[in-house]
Amino acid sequence: MTSLNELRQLIDQIDQEILKLFIKRIDLVKAIKHIKIEEKRPILDSNRESEILDKLKNITQDDALFPYVRHLFMTIMAISKEVQACSDTD
Repeated sequence: MTSLNELRQLIDQIDQEILKLFIKRIDLVKAIKHIKIEEKRPILDSNRESEILDKLKNITQDDALFPYVRHLFMTIMAISKEVQACSDTD
């Protein structure tokens, strides 16, 4: 049987991977921000958000898990909009 510490170490490794991917995502969000500014597009794209959530629903195999997946990605998208709205971000 796997020990509590071993499981926690695995979670720590996953957290590091999530952080790396989150930073990559924010870098892409900043690049998108510049394109939206150049093309005079609004920050909010409700259709894109719906697309993302629909895709996630389709690939989430456990229906009971989807509300948590939805909450996670709504939070990520909210942070992305904050980054795009902030004038301090590159």
